[in-house]
Amino acid sequence: MNLLRWICRRGVLPATLALSAAATTAGAVPLLSGFGGPAGYGAGELASNDDSSTGVIDLTPAFPLGLNFFSFRFTPPRAFYRSLYVNNNGNVTFNGALGQFTPTAFPIADQPMIAAWWGDVDTRNRTITPDTRNRVYYALERTGATRPEGGISTGRFIATWHYVGYYSSSNDRLNDFQIVLTNRSDIVAGDYDVEIRYNQCQWTTGSASGGTGGLGGTPAQAGFDAGNRMDFFALPGSQTAAVLNLCTTSNVVPPTPGLWRFNIRSGGVTVCGNNVRETGEECDDGNTAAGDGCSASCRTELNPGSACTTNVQCRSQFCVDGVCCNTACNGQCEACNATPGTCTAVTGAPRNGRDACSGTGACAGSCNGTLRTACSFPGGSTECSGARCEGTTFTPAGVCNGMGVCGAAASRMCAPYVCGASACRTDCRNDGDCTDGNFCNASMQCVPRTPPGSMCTASNQCATGQCVDGFCCNTACAGQCEACDVPGMQGTCAGIMGAPHGARTACAGTAPCAGSCDGTVRDRCAFPGMTVSCRTASCAMGVATAAASCDGMGSCPAPTTTTCAPFTCDTAACATMCMMDSECAEGSYCAAGVCTPRLPPGGACTINNACASGFCADGVCCDQACNGQCEACDVPMAVGTCTAVTGAPRGTRSACNGSGACGGTCDGTARVSCTYPPTTTSCRTASCAEGSATAAATCDGMGNCPAPATTACAPYRCVDAACGTMCTTDAECDGGTRCIGGRCEGPRSNGTGCSRDAECASGTCAQGVCCNRACDGLCEACDSEGTGGTCTPRPAGQRPVITGSTTVRPPKGCLCNGSGMCVVPEPVDAGAPDAGNITRDAGTDLGMDGGPAPQYGFQGNGCGCRVGDATSRPSGALFALGLAGLLMASRRRRRSASVEGTVGR
Repeated sequence: MNLLRWICRRGVLPATLALSAAATTAGAVPLLSGFGGPAGYGAGELASNDDSSTGVIDLTPAFPLGLNFFSFRFTPPRAFYRSLYVNNNGNVTFNGALGQFTPTAFPIADQPMIAAWWGDVDTRNRTITPDTRNRVYYALERTGATRPEGGISTGRFIATWHYVGYYSSSNDRLNDFQIVLTNRSDIVAGDYDVEIRYNQCQWTTGSASGGTGGLGGTPAQAGFDAGNRMDFFALPGSQTAAVLNLCTTSNVVPPTPGLWRFNIRSGGVTVCGNNVRETGEECDDGNTAAGDGCSASCRTELNPGSACTTNVQCRSQFCVDGVCCNTACNGQCEACNATPGTCTAVTGAPRNGRDACSGTGACAGSCNGTLRTACSFPGGSTECSGARCEGTTFTPAGVCNGMGVCGAAASRMCAPYVCGASACRTDCRNDGDCTDGNFCNASMQCVPRTPPGSMCTASNQCATGQCVDGFCCNTACAGQCEACDVPGMQGTCAGIMGAPHGARTACAGTAPCAGSCDGTVRDRCAFPGMTVSCRTASCAMGVATAAASCDGMGSCPAPTTTTCAPFTCDTAACATMCMMDSECAEGSYCAAGVCTPRLPPGGACTINNACASGFCADGVCCDQACNGQCEACDVPMAVGTCTAVTGAPRGTRSACNGSGACGGTCDGTARVSCTYPPTTTSCRTASCAEGSATAAATCDGMGNCPAPATTACAPYRCVDAACGTMCTTDAECDGGTRCIGGRCEGPRSNGTGCSRDAECASGTCAQGVCCNRACDGLCEACDSEGTGGTCTPRPAGQRPVITGSTTVRPPKGCLCNGSGMCVVPEPVDAGAPDAGNITRDAGTDLGMDGGPAPQYGFQGNGCGCRVGDATSRPSGALFALGLAGLLMASRRRRRSASVEGTVGR
């Protein structure tokens, strides 16, 4: 069985090729460099990414004929690959780019690849030093170019993952590895060598593949996969934690830690130096040293005649008699060391370990120098032995029979026994004591072997030598799906259906993909193919599992799952649209039919369910509801965090109550509501204007200044910021009032006491009361009892009143007559009592000079003169004087407002 078939059936490296960790040398193999670019690994570079790939890379400058990668294992055979893709996740593929980050155990369908470290590589973290690390490079070395390490290149492609980190953007552990493809079309078109070099192995798994800190979960896969679900090769430790040992193990001889070398010959994988000559190898002497007859690439080196120890050392592939020979030279009577390198016939005994000539004594054979293939023997003329019993025949003395045997005359068969010491045996101890076709039974008798179909317990009982399934069988009948006990066909090996019979290996697999015998194929079980469904599509807990068919090897492929996020499951698959948030995965919400990830604090939003926190405030996602009057979530430098604000409330929150000195505001501490000035804060000063006084006021603690409290100042006017409470002039009074006795009072009615005209509604103050008119006649008054401020004549007999406005003195002794006139009483007769005295009689007035008053009467505002008898009439001159004074008095209607006075009453 060639190595490829061995590898493909087992998926692991043969134990003879593996290098144990205990046997490795210190330090892993260095990566090849000198190909240009920033790090020496080539100018081709895959930009920092996660799960990306290069575009298609043309290989023909280095591999004009392309690469034969298991091409013959497809029907029809595939063309050689002339291009490939370098994938960020540690592999190169031939059918297209591959972004899958969690590796799938080989084999996989239709994705031919060479994987150095298929895992979740993430090169986005640029904090590593130097900056040339954590990158993926590639280079194409053209055929005929000079190699950096010296020599002319047959053409190479080099892909390097230089100290790369793992998902997500982690670089605390780094891997350094390389794939080198070398053109070997000089052997067979499409042949090439593969080297996978590991310089540093620190992580196995990305966090999206179940890993923690680069370990655990689903570890990396390394090796080859033809993409046909049949041919693959997984490097030791793949998909286990032991994959890290690839840096300390090797498959080359002698071991080189971290170096894994494979020869791809005629489309299959060969391993030079494993002491097994495989397809594409001319030799394999168990090492890769040159100059020992088998080159480092397993090509022969020795010509005929050269000393050798094994066939693989010779170009002819024949190492005979210690030299490389021109032919196989395996005839009994020939040798290749007589004439070194040329096979020649010999004489005498066969040479160099070839089978000795048969026969003994006189009949023994020997080489005659002509016949090469066999010895020559004496003929029947040579007597050779006496009587004897040999094998199963008793022979008397005889002659040579020309075949190296001494012929015996009159021989007889010992069957069913063989010869004893000198005669035929008559009993047996084992089958060797019986002739062919017989066996030694339990009774120590040789009896015939039974034909097919007979029941048996051991193969020696059967003529065919095959006791199978309890019956003597016509063949070995060892196929997994054949048996010799089929009812009606016992003894004949026949194909069966169902489970294998007897102790044969049961068919592998599990239902519905489990294998079974189909009655046609005998050497192995038949397995349901890809037309048989083994798993229906399903979706649960936000993960959709694809439907699957049997892989034709007895297994249902590992589930292929798809995370539905941001959607949830819809029956048996992931939903692709939504109508409500409950149809989206945790952390997402339904927006216009699309599940959209909820935003972190600070993201722009219009509704609460757009936010991971569940709160949309002030147009951004907020860490809390943030609906206090004096808090907001869009404060610069703190967007997304609910923060107490200063000044006016933000957004659509209610404005603070009040205005001015009492107006509320946000103080940067209180959040629920605005803060207001205390009740000791003045919001209005006292004022007085236009006869109305407004009291001072302080804030009510709720943002308001109390409504103005006003007081009408009437009858006073404003004095500074308050109403007056006393007066000294009328100008300090309002509303038609007058300043009276230091107080502002309204105009007084007639009959009310007064001191000046301005105090009276009538405009006239007479005799100390308000009067209906001036009332300044000598014999009229306004203050008489019962008059109520109406100017009336003074009672008769009263003296006239002289006021400040009176300009004419009343006649001496004039008395009011009750009609408003002042009348001088008539003079008394001479000699009458008191005549001539200066004293006044009762009821009379004294004259001005103390003499008797003349008899003049004043009426109203004038003076009416009444003429007495002739004896008492005044002279003409005196009359004229009195008349003139009366006229002057009548012109003085108004009294002066300056000085008033009275004379008697």
